[in-house]
Amino acid sequence: EKEIEHKFNSQNMYKRVVVPVGLRYNLYKNRWSFGPSMALGLQVWNKNTGSIMVSNLEVESLEEGSFGTNPMSLETRIAFGGTYRLNQRLSLLVEPSMKYFINPVSGSSYVLKQQDYGIDIDFGLKFKF
Repeated sequence: EKEIEHKFNSQNMYKRVVVPVGLRYNLYKNRWSFGPSMALGLQVWNKNTGSIMVSNLEVESLEEGSFGTNPMSLETRIAFGGTYRLNQRLSLLVEPSMKYFINPVSGSSYVLKQQDYGIDIDFGLKFKF
């Protein structure tokens, strides 16, 4: 029997751009509106930095393209948020949401199969054309 101890420390960062298409239902009360929304999103760009330990205990870089991310992934998202209307065209938005990537964000050459999910809080401005 053999015991092996290997210490490894890494800080990884995953950045993505996702284009969402969805539906929203709003309940209005004066300047406020609240309601649920749901969306599908297509990941169109990603960049990864950091490192992972692969099966033979070697460290591999997560630089873009080297660790096998899928270039496109599909995301589902559900949310419930509120907006405050500043004027006829401009509103402030706060929306907590949950998201889940349907297909793995890692490619077939990556050691782990990642099904990413997360909880987000979006802040922003809504503008009516």
